Amino acid sequence: MNYLPHQPIVPKLPGLLGAIQSDLSGGQVDPVIVSAIVQQFMTTLTQGIADVRLPNGVDSRIGNNGFLIAPPVSGKSLINKILKDPIERALGELVEDSSSKSTPEFFLEDTSKEAIVSTLMAWPYCTLISEEFGAITNLLKGHSAQARLNKLLDSTSLHHARVKSGNVKLKDYRFSAHLAGQPAVFDEIKSLLGIGKRSNGLVNRFCFAQGGWRVTQSMASMVQLSDQTLRHYKATIQALLTANIQQANQANPSRTQLTLTEQAERLLQDYERTPRPIDFPPRDKVTTEQIQEYISRSGERIRRFATAMHVFESGTKDQVSEHFVSTAISFDQYWSNTFQIICNQPKKPSEFTKDIMTVENSVRQFFQQWGYFRLPLKDIRSGCINLGLTKYRLDKVLAHLGSEGKIRSFKDNEDRIWIEISNIF
Repeated sequence: MNYLPHQPIVPKLPGLLGAIQSDLSGGQVDPVIVSAIVQQFMTTLTQGIADVRLPNGVDSRIGNNGFLIAPPVSGKSLINKILKDPIERALGELVEDSSSKSTPEFFLEDTSKEAIVSTLMAWPYCTLISEEFGAITNLLKGHSAQARLNKLLDSTSLHHARVKSGNVKLKDYRFSAHLAGQPAVFDEIKSLLGIGKRSNGLVNRFCFAQGGWRVTQSMASMVQLSDQTLRHYKATIQALLTANIQQANQANPSRTQLTLTEQAERLLQDYERTPRPIDFPPRDKVTTEQIQEYISRSGERIRRFATAMHVFESGTKDQVSEHFVSTAISFDQYWSNTFQIICNQPKKPSEFTKDIMTVENSVRQFFQQWGYFRLPLKDIRSGCINLGLTKYRLDKVLAHLGSEGKIRSFKDNEDRIWIEISNIF
């Protein structure tokens, strides 16, 4: 994937989230990376204790799922460690002091289906975190695998989830996925996600971010939370983890159902009704339809994200304010623009296309060096073997070039086959 010069600027988070974002960016780590990972832990800490009620009366999970596309040594692991360590320390202390039915597993790194189901059976709220895109291919291969992942991300009840012990039922759980990796690897899984082709809507459940620069050791040593922000963060962690554990240990768990204030609801509905142009011209009809569908699902992402921010900053009391919805709208514009950029990246050339380019370049170099318009086919074959082309692949390329009028073949008096180059070269 190529990084384009017109990358959208990531918005500012509110309250404590904004203080964390500011402390950990500070010119050392790209704010894109910091913001994506802050959202990851915000979702982990809030998704188990509240839902958001939709206008139709249906309750929906809160928080988001993320794809972070960033180069190596860009600070992903560093920010993860800074934000995760206080959670794990607080969790260890809470488990020692509580009579929890099972050991809470809020984080999951094993991307296998069985590991996800088994973890959710033991503890109902967790986030899949992976810094290697290649590790999640097993979750994306095949329509049935993607349909199951869609249900997990929506936290829909699963009546026949298979594990080694047999079929199990999953209900009243909350699962999110925040995945990070390098651009080159993301290019390889784009087709599995359904980007650039008609899909089952998996991409609509993710918020996309891309950015990052190389973070040196001296830069990394300067990245930390201020004392005030760290104290506030630890207190928030303590309160939210306690609420999660109490919620999970209830005989009949019942999450708080939050709603938007009247002003916030009006702001969101006005935003959804306003026509939103596609900022980056799509390359084909399928891409256009996919971008339009992603934009049409903005309301769900905004509502869930705004509610998670509200719970993180204010707890489960009161309604979700216009301020949080406005912030979520700004982020949705960022996610939508990033998704459009990703969709419009050039497709990776096929092996056949690469073979054509290889042969054309070789022929062009031969002509420029020797000035001959004709050369024996056997010489082309021997040269292409050195370039890694088999006889079958070379013949396929020559047939294609012949159909385009770039070359023609003929036999001489001794039945030797020659290739004549057109002046296109």
